[in-house]
Amino acid sequence: YQIILLAAQHDEYKFKLLTAPAWIDIDHSSGLVIGKPENKHVGSYKIAIRVESGSGAHDIQEYELTVFKGNNEREGKPFASKRSIDSSAKLIVSQPNKLAVADELYAYQVVVFTEKAEQIKYRLEKAPSWMEINGTNGLVIAKPSAGDTGVHEVAIRVDAASGIFDTQRFELPVHRKGQKGKDAALSFRPSVSDKKRDSGILIVSDPVTVASVEAPYKYQVITFATTATNLKFKLKSAPSWLRINGESGLIFGKPDISDAGKHSVKVTVETAEEATASQSYDINVSFKSGKPVGSSSPAPHSFALNQNYPNPFNPTTRIDFTLAENRVVSITVFDVTGRVVAKPLQRKVLEAGRHSIDFDGSQLSGGVYFYSLQAGAFKSTRRMMLVK
Repeated sequence: YQIILLAAQHDEYKFKLLTAPAWIDIDHSSGLVIGKPENKHVGSYKIAIRVESGSGAHDIQEYELTVFKGNNEREGKPFASKRSIDSSAKLIVSQPNKLAVADELYAYQVVVFTEKAEQIKYRLEKAPSWMEINGTNGLVIAKPSAGDTGVHEVAIRVDAASGIFDTQRFELPVHRKGQKGKDAALSFRPSVSDKKRDSGILIVSDPVTVASVEAPYKYQVITFATTATNLKFKLKSAPSWLRINGESGLIFGKPDISDAGKHSVKVTVETAEEATASQSYDINVSFKSGKPVGSSSPAPHSFALNQNYPNPFNPTTRIDFTLAENRVVSITVFDVTGRVVAKPLQRKVLEAGRHSIDFDGSQLSGGVYFYSLQAGAFKSTRRMMLVK
């Protein structure tokens, strides 16, 4: 089960299982929950997952997981209760955010598990008028008003090209701003400042925080709002070598030797309705060797997998990693359902030191993907976003 978060700014997140059976584990960096129950584990289990950001914001998601016997007709397949049909080849495996707040953006990414790659279409069978869904990627977005407080029924249907379909039904309460109550802390997303939530638009992309001297730098700012609007992007603060396309939100530039070091950047976006959002981050400019300014070049003493850049990307990106010792190395790319979609590096013997590979995602659909480095006993996973 891949946990998906929604935030208006980039941050580091840590995931932790608060309640779970012993056969379930979680990747503390990516939020990928994995497990393989045996026949002796048949029954129902309470699961509680906590996510915390580097700024101290946190949230908890709780749900119940049912395990069936191996000789059951659902053998080897995930099970979801209260579904419209026996989804033996496909299931909606995500859980909706359980709370909406009046005059604030609501988002829920529907995630589908299929045994084989096939085209999926999404639609709302039942929903309030202020809610809509992207029929291609399953992103549900909404912005209820103060007059929409109360509980609303939602039904989401997904149809696979093979003819198999599934429906997820849930109730979505809408609270007034500042309303307290049991459900007020159940919207499974990191906390975002009230200023950003009230704006009607969010910046949802992760900034590219590294650059090399004499090498092009690019970062595509990605936003979403409940309605299509004319967006204007600006750099409020940035080094002189950095520029932005005011219409597309593409930040670009080429630092020279004198620009090596750390630079602060603040980008803003404004809609035709004067709603605004901003994102602040730092860019570390180093020499092409990867050596920061003023540092020495000692031999690496640990294994590490770095964030790809650029990120988001289209269609190519670079993945850097460090080996403390000679190892047999593999890098695997998988989607949000855990399905392997590419193997850019497989069982290659590499020497200790810094390495990089270029990944081409031209054969993949746009969306969130994860890349995993396996080097002996060391394993690390990070997230990346392909934009098309």
